[in-house]
Amino acid sequence: MKSISNNTLSGEPNTFVLEPEPVSVRQGGNFLLECQVLPHLKCSWMKDSQSIVVDDVVGSRYRYAIPGRIGGDCSLMIKGARIDEDQGEWTCLVDGTTEKSMPIIVNVRYDTRTEL
Repeated sequence: MKSISNNTLSGEPNTFVLEPEPVSVRQGGNFLLECQVLPHLKCSWMKDSQSIVVDDVVGSRYRYAIPGRIGGDCSLMIKGARIDEDQGEWTCLVDGTTEKSMPIIVNVRYDTRTEL
């Protein structure tokens, strides 16, 4: 969890309160991409430069940890990780601006080991 307090280049407050960090997950596992912006803003997600459709309906593969992204929390819960759909470069975008988080990599592992 990388917390950001200000933009070191301009001295201006940063739009991001919390930026996502790289994730490694076993195929079929669930994972969380954390992202939080200033409370009055909303954000969305892209994977490999493609917009992600997030559905806040229970049971959806992609949904926000906090429905409605209240308080600027845009953390994304992903259910049942898939190599072909979830592995790649993810970015959190601030809606209505050009601001975005640093891209992070999600690595989905195909694990043949059986845990006891």
